[in-house]
Amino acid sequence: MELSDYRSKIYRLMFGLAAVYNVAFGVWACFWPGALFATLEMAPPNYPSLWQCLGMVVGLYGLLYAYAALRLDRAKLIIAIGLAGKILGPIGMFMTVRSGEWPLRAVTLIVFNDFVWWLPFTLFLLDETRIGQAVRASAPWICAILNAVAAVVMLFVLRGGTEAVSSVTQRATYTAGHALLWRTGWSVWMMAGISLVAFFAWWGAWISSHRLALVALAVALAGLICDLFAESLLIGWLPDRIG
Repeated sequence: MELSDYRSKIYRLMFGLAAVYNVAFGVWACFWPGALFATLEMAPPNYPSLWQCLGMVVGLYGLLYAYAALRLDRAKLIIAIGLAGKILGPIGMFMTVRSGEWPLRAVTLIVFNDFVWWLPFTLFLLDETRIGQAVRASAPWICAILNAVAAVVMLFVLRGGTEAVSSVTQRATYTAGHALLWRTGWSVWMMAGISLVAFFAWWGAWISSHRLALVALAVALAGLICDLFAESLLIGWLPDRIG
């Protein structure tokens, strides 16, 4: 199935955002190599030049994503390699967190460096396949199911640590005592939020004004960034702060 003009615009938008993010992160890592470690309340790196080199690599990926946004017909290999890196990154981070080298607070970094790009990168690679067609057709149902699950999770898993409980002490006690459930619940909410953006993309294909659809998608993406940032703090920072 040929890539439609509307889906091409979405992929160009997503790869363009990936390019901007990677270049910005690369510049940040190169010129302020200690900033991330200070933010995560970690000891500064013994060899900051290594972190600066990593920033250069990340920035270089940004240039490749920019090329992919301009030339979708030549983008598959770039996006496939990028997706592989964004899958391996969290695996490596999980190992460092498990060993105690990095704190779980670094989950915010993984969310924005890797996790948020899984869906658009994967959909692009599958776009012209039957699997991609099936995923697009079922997008509203997937979104509905994930958000229904998120609502149930809020009611039965997360509620005890939210403002639904008036006592701050009780909320803190619940969160600290159910840290795994708390983190899992907010992870479900992350997936539900991402599915809402996918729903906006699906909805845009059914209206006459693709420009309006892309504006709505951009607004949804801006909201998603705020949601994911807050949820990553609830996962990585809050339980340790009150434990």
